[in-house]
Amino acid sequence: MSSSNKKKIISKFRKSHLQALPMREKPYFVYDENGNGLRLRIAPTGVKSFQVMKRIGTKVSFVTVGKFCGKEGSMLMHPEQAQQRARVLYAELAAGNNVNEKKKQQRREEQSKKDATLSAFMKNHYEQWSSVNHKDSEGILKRITFHFGKWFDKPLHELTSALVEGWRQEQLNMGRKPSGINRDLTALRGLLSRALDTGIIDTHPLNKVKQLKVDRNPKPRFLTTDEESRLLAALDKRQACQQAKRTRYNQWLKERRHPTLPELNIEFTDYIKPIVLLAINSGLRRGEIFNLTWHDVNFDQKYLSVEGTGSKTGHTRHVPLNQTAYETLSVWRRQTNSLSFVFPHSETGSRLRSIKSAWREVLKVADLCFPKEHPEYFTFHDLRHAFASKLVMRGASLYDIKELLGHDTIDTTQVYAHLAPQHKANIVALLDEN
Repeated sequence: MSSSNKKKIISKFRKSHLQALPMREKPYFVYDENGNGLRLRIAPTGVKSFQVMKRIGTKVSFVTVGKFCGKEGSMLMHPEQAQQRARVLYAELAAGNNVNEKKKQQRREEQSKKDATLSAFMKNHYEQWSSVNHKDSEGILKRITFHFGKWFDKPLHELTSALVEGWRQEQLNMGRKPSGINRDLTALRGLLSRALDTGIIDTHPLNKVKQLKVDRNPKPRFLTTDEESRLLAALDKRQACQQAKRTRYNQWLKERRHPTLPELNIEFTDYIKPIVLLAINSGLRRGEIFNLTWHDVNFDQKYLSVEGTGSKTGHTRHVPLNQTAYETLSVWRRQTNSLSFVFPHSETGSRLRSIKSAWREVLKVADLCFPKEHPEYFTFHDLRHAFASKLVMRGASLYDIKELLGHDTIDTTQVYAHLAPQHKANIVALLDEN
């Protein structure tokens, strides 16, 4: 090793020589005796990196070639490889080319290609953006994953209208309803719109894909008097089974001289019955019930508030409590220890996410559990229809129903218009007048 001055150390770039270079408190450089601007930077951490430097006038440019070794000392790039690469880079620097900018652009292009697949864009961009901008972000992401997961490895620009039209036809052939297919494509369309906004794609692949036509005034599924009686009886039977099960378990514990659990001799053994009673007497959506906090319930004036932040339409509304809903919440309030959510998760105390299993169990007992394709298929949302239907058939105006349900426009509420036959009969009877 030789030195032309104290500041510049020149050495043969051989593996053994470079590995023997010690660490110092500050970084320093060792220059290749063969030239081409090649030097080795030795950091205080022990990392040794090859660089190419070129001075043009008063301006000094340099570019990192690669690491000779990391903190652990294992060799990552051989000196001969660095020398070969240095000859090319030195020539580019001498020609005035901005090598670092080229490297940055290359990295951006490579990253862009990685981000351009459906899976990568969802993971790296859309999930976080959706969590901030969508109320039901989790549901949207699950919908995209479930229905379009087979396309995750495809670049976004390959999600063409022809591909989507083919998928849609397959769904129709499977017997799915157009409304459900439209919701799936709306979720995918939103993701692609975000990709367009961020410059990942240049054009929207679904611009020419129109929504399937759906019945704007479908006949709502609601509970008949007999079905409602069976549903309430199923809830009572479920509670009786839970109480009996707890009694048997306590007897088993007593026989083994273990501490017993509190008996379930209470009005509600869990949250399923009060949730159903509230839904059928208030018309709240499932998500609105899950979002409900005790702060939203006014027991003195007998109403509850659905905050806009937790409502589908984004508008706050106030729903009066009838006697059943009021008593249900009053009893449940005395039973629960929750200071926040009205119906918290039984284990974590956080917001409920699903009651699917318990709800299906109740429907089976009530003989209301049908396949989705069955015309009598009944969902939790149909409790909302039951609430509105009973009010319309007892003389409530569609405007009042609109306000109670929190519909944006009266058009949505029109699906219940056919349930007010007397009103229409009175209109037709006008023709009988002389």
